[in-house]
Amino acid sequence: RRDGFSRYLKSLAPYAGERPGAALVMNANPFTLGHETLVARAAKENERVVLFVLSEDRSLVPYSDRMAMVKAACAKYGNVSVVSSGSYMISSATFPSYFLKDADVVTRTHAELDATLFTRIAAALNLTRRYVGEEPFSHTTSLYNEALAAVLPSGRELVVIPRAQAQGEAISASHVRQLIHDGHIEAIRPLVPETPSLSDRRCGAGCPPADSAAADVIPSLSFLSETC
Repeated sequence: RRDGFSRYLKSLAPYAGERPGAALVMNANPFTLGHETLVARAAKENERVVLFVLSEDRSLVPYSDRMAMVKAACAKYGNVSVVSSGSYMISSATFPSYFLKDADVVTRTHAELDATLFTRIAAALNLTRRYVGEEPFSHTTSLYNEALAAVLPSGRELVVIPRAQAQGEAISASHVRQLIHDGHIEAIRPLVPETPSLSDRRCGAGCPPADSAAADVIPSLSFLSETC
């Protein structure tokens, strides 16, 4: 729709403020202690924070579960608003290379388009800082951070935070996903925050619910029952 972006900006009006704020954008696939470190830093250093959760449903953890995890983990921060990214932040429309393995030149082009759209969103909401984590693992995300640094206009600051660590290693959502894939559920515990469990869901008659131990560690693992 031609007016889609304008309509999206209008939908974000409740999160604008007269005083400057900060932005976070994350997939949270799943939400880890690394993500929480970013949130805690931004919440401490800014009067208000708007955290955008990617709504594109092309991740291991479904959007509804990712959103629920983030909201549960961020409930203790009174100055953090958790909202959907819609189709205008790191989506298949603005940044398809995030979900595909494209050549660097294509990825950079997509990243610059997405980053440019973000600057318009930030301007509308008076968000003057964008917090990101150092990215030693994902080449695509690293290129995106570079694009952000290049296109953010004067008056907008990119704050890069060192990766949180656990047991001497940087915390990575991709590593957590690998642990899930390999069935090493207890190994996930030091890497994710404790959040209230989500309601169990089943995928039909005769299909067992998600492993209860797994759900205790990452509540959103209830979605795994749908794959049986």
